[in-house]
Amino acid sequence: MTPADALKLFPAESEMAQLIGGLCSSDNASKERSYSRLNRGRISIQETEALAVVTILGELEFPPQEIDLFSSDHWTATLLQVLWENPFESLVVPLKEKYHQLPEKVHDDVLIVFAIIGSRKAAQAFMQCIDKDGIPSSSCPRLFAELPKLTQFGDLLFPKLLIEAGVRVAEIADMINQSLAAGLASIDRIAPANDFVVDQLTGLLDRMDHFDEILASENTDDDADDDADDHEADDESQTNDLEGSGDDEDSQEDAPVLIEKASALVQLAGRIGNATSTDVLVRALTYDDVTMKAEAALALMRLEVPVSQGLLAKLARAPLSRVCLYNGLAELDQLDKYPAKWLTWEAFAEADMAMWISHPAELGKEPERLEKKAHLITKVDGRETSIFVWRFKDDAEETWLAAISGPYQLEGDPRPVNGYCTFSDFQDWNEASPEEHAERMLRIFSEQDDQADMEDDED
Repeated sequence: MTPADALKLFPAESEMAQLIGGLCSSDNASKERSYSRLNRGRISIQETEALAVVTILGELEFPPQEIDLFSSDHWTATLLQVLWENPFESLVVPLKEKYHQLPEKVHDDVLIVFAIIGSRKAAQAFMQCIDKDGIPSSSCPRLFAELPKLTQFGDLLFPKLLIEAGVRVAEIADMINQSLAAGLASIDRIAPANDFVVDQLTGLLDRMDHFDEILASENTDDDADDDADDHEADDESQTNDLEGSGDDEDSQEDAPVLIEKASALVQLAGRIGNATSTDVLVRALTYDDVTMKAEAALALMRLEVPVSQGLLAKLARAPLSRVCLYNGLAELDQLDKYPAKWLTWEAFAEADMAMWISHPAELGKEPERLEKKAHLITKVDGRETSIFVWRFKDDAEETWLAAISGPYQLEGDPRPVNGYCTFSDFQDWNEASPEEHAERMLRIFSEQDDQADMEDDED
């Protein structure tokens, strides 16, 4: 298909016609402007235009350019993302027919369209598309955010979707957990996959054990001998160990990923499991990660296996497992077992702060120490609003750093909170007062909001 043929499919005065013309231009500046506009989103098109977009996918020939800024795969993905905002039911059949003709790199973009449409026909198309190759291993997070819209059609999705998820089994397990908790999926539909879930979880725990063995071996080798030749031999041996583990699955960088995947399967085993799930869940309790430990304790409680109050107290004391434990006990209607000492607004604000700091994009782990230094109260629309000011430090860093969590409206009984301004700019605590730290970080958020408003006005 030539650019001229493609443009005939769109009304001449439409924005899409102008953008398609820009994408096909031999002028790099025009092409980049069109791409930038498409990438900002919020493009509303008619149903006929959406169908025209499907028609040109994989068919439109881009003219040769002196400098090719973007590949044709990138253009295809960008055009598909326009359909995310214009998800007409009539797109299902032609997109399904196009699926295997399009590059694998954009398969997840097609699947996202089906999930956003959220109809039974879309669910059928989704399952037919993944029947051969499963869910794309490179799928973006948007797919798993939208996929719950299809869980109402559990007779089409489960348990096949879970069993054929491949390397994305943990993401699908997490989606199913959320759907079951919200009453959007049926346990009866998913329960036949219990043995599969137990096998997958056992495999993940085995990999975690293998990683721990490699790490322990490395630490021993590092301390064993200062002789240069011995160290060289040790390094080569360690490298071979890691290479032999398969795709570096058990490398140190992947340890948090293994824990996250295992936690999702632990929760699912508790939701759909039976007596055969108990052993692997008890095994999951033995690991150090407190979030997985909390999920394992709650999973056992769902299967009516007794869990000690002492263990629940330890999990409530740890900020990173506090919210998980509270929410799980609330779902089980057993909040009377949640330790009263940690049933306070400050405890849940601390959990909110600790989870932000430990995010991979921030410190990446729980801080060695986290201390509340101030509780600031203001009034917004006549209601009291709280900001907590904290200082924290990593075990490898002697400097105390400033952070804030909130704002919160602390009304009613204490419960988990999630402040949209919970944040740290990692500034030295000693450089300002608690009030000054809070004012500075809140100002950063205000400036970001102003910038976002300006970009919206430009669109």
